Amino acid sequence: MSRLPRVLRETDLPAPELGAARLDGEVFALDAGRYACVDECADPALRAACLASLIPAAAIVEGGSASWVYGARARPPARHTLCIEVTRRARIMPDVRWKVRERRLGDADTVDLAGIRILAPLRLACDLARGAVWETPQQTEFREVLRAGHVSLNTVRESLQQGRALPGTKAAVARLQSPPARALA
Repeated sequence: MSRLPRVLRETDLPAPELGAARLDGEVFALDAGRYACVDECADPALRAACLASLIPAAAIVEGGSASWVYGARARPPARHTLCIEVTRRARIMPDVRWKVRERRLGDADTVDLAGIRILAPLRLACDLARGAVWETPQQTEFREVLRAGHVSLNTVRESLQQGRALPGTKAAVARLQSPPARALA
């Protein structure tokens, strides 16, 4: 008998069987239409494998989707956040399951995980710090990305200070030097 894949879809088992298995506690939902057996560890590799079966090959996972893969968010976003490098001559067709933007990334800004490219924890933490909103949920997500990626607050601060001047960088450096931000470390 063949072993089931780590991420189950309707191409692996019919939807009614997946639904019944979920109700019986044999599988758990990862994302829309994607499931895993309960004996699978819900780690970044499993969540990345879930996205690998969903997103286009040229896409890079970023934002809330990358936070979810690293375990900084409990649930996947309703629409996944993807990007494509400006220098790459590829096009991703629009879809209700994701939003895509172009951006310039360096070699160290992405990592390969379970067959997909995803923003590296340091770059993701810098993006989160530069965000327009910096309330408790964003701070918690930021802290969890730091923990998952084994990145220090000082490393993020240095990366922001030495990197390209992007919107929100000065505000991010200031907020990471404030006393409440030091508690995030």
